[in-house]
Amino acid sequence: PASVKTLTESAFVRCSALSKVKFEGNATAFKMEGASFTEAPNYTVYYHAGAEGFTSPEWEGFTTELW
Repeated sequence: PASVKTLTESAFVRCSALSKVKFEGNATAFKMEGASFTEAPNYTVYYHAGAEGFTSPEWEGFTTELW
């Protein structure tokens, strides 16, 4: 949800089936404090049109798409 502002290093531990991450809000207001997605390196980041800070076709090294 939009209330999530930080992901820490163990946020997605053992989530090998992770394929999508959907963001609410702006990337500029979000902190990835050591969050690691290495167990599912090919996921897609979805974000809303007009959200600030996301880049296309990649953000933080991952594929992005509008949600």
